[in-house]
Amino acid sequence: MSGYGKPPPEHRFKKGQSGNPKGRPKKKRPPEEVPTKLRDVILAEAWRQVSFVEAGQTITEPMVAIVMRQIGLAGAKKDKIAGRMFIQLTQEAEASKELDQARAPSPMAEPDWENCVTYEQAQEVYMRMIGRK
Repeated sequence: MSGYGKPPPEHRFKKGQSGNPKGRPKKKRPPEEVPTKLRDVILAEAWRQVSFVEAGQTITEPMVAIVMRQIGLAGAKKDKIAGRMFIQLTQEAEASKELDQARAPSPMAEPDWENCVTYEQAQEVYMRMIGRK
């Protein structure tokens, strides 16, 4: 039987067959990584030396340092967003520094030469242990 919403049997979907076999196309997502050229431009700009005058004195620092200084000053002047950002960045930097320090090999301690056993003393103890003296 055919009619509205009921096509003829030969035009109906077969059992187990979907009405949309290819499905809805997936959304195109932006790539996770920043393109290499753009990354290089960003890093070059971030570490570019910039001069500015503060309290009558010319100071030259990387752009990153200046931006961090401005964020910190804005946070100190009751800009809540800048204050939170500055605190978060500081905490992340401190945590990263602690991880680096934990991973770094510790320098060897200087031996205590006063309390070291000499070769002759060690040899004497060894000979006593094996029963030759």
